[in-house]
Amino acid sequence: MGAELLPNNNYSNEAGELKLDADADAPLILGLQPAALVDHVARVDWSLLDQIPGERGGSIPVSIEELEHILSELRSHILASPNDLLPMKTLAGGSVANTIRGLSAGFGVSCGIIGAYGDDEQGQLFVSNMSSNGVNLSRLRMKKGHTVCLPG
Repeated sequence: MGAELLPNNNYSNEAGELKLDADADAPLILGLQPAALVDHVARVDWSLLDQIPGERGGSIPVSIEELEHILSELRSHILASPNDLLPMKTLAGGSVANTIRGLSAGFGVSCGIIGAYGDDEQGQLFVSNMSSNGVNLSRLRMKKGHTVCLPG
């Protein structure tokens, strides 16, 4: 049940061990989000929302199998929009990640996140999205298994 640190040149040595570098710039803002969440965003008809468990605006834990079933249902309920290049967007989610990503990418504020992500596709999506938006991931740890939550 061990955790691995995500390699980062400023904070890890070649073996991936944590090495705090006094010369490295620490993020100005650190967000704490214990588990990585991933948002799947699409315009859908109301009939799908009535079939999905949980309340609108909330979130509930779901199994990876349940998530895959919901995503397959979602694909058949997507409403076309001329403004959207992709019918569904997949992004790092959760209020902390959304705030940190927005501050980093939108305003150029040096931000990092503390938490864990699963060693699965959803976890890699989270890491990729946060990293591509300039968020420092040196305090993010990889854990074995899935982390799945369904936001409403």
